[in-house]
Amino acid sequence: MKIRILMLVMATMACSTNAQAQNLDTPRTVLGPLATCGAWTEARANKASPLVVQLRNFALGFVSGANFHYENDFLKGIDVDAVSAWLDNYCQQHPLQPFIQSASALTLELEKGRR
Repeated sequence: MKIRILMLVMATMACSTNAQAQNLDTPRTVLGPLATCGAWTEARANKASPLVVQLRNFALGFVSGANFHYENDFLKGIDVDAVSAWLDNYCQQHPLQPFIQSASALTLELEKGRR
């Protein structure tokens, strides 16, 4: 029974949702996990959590995709550990925000630093 509940929770979190990316002049629809930043923080505390891999891969794909639309390569010199650490800090400060928002905020922060 516990396995079924866990599978249901993971499937629900893995489902895509439409969310408006904030901090943009023109809001964009983003498809991604339903998890909050608080879920990221909890999952990071549990080193064996598959949710960490899912959310980190979503964030990496989000920022990598966005990187193609900017003139400057804002990911040059950035590694997975740096992204994860940034997400840790952001999500600790914004536990109730959708995790998608953390990826959007990271993208804007990286792009701003490379202008």
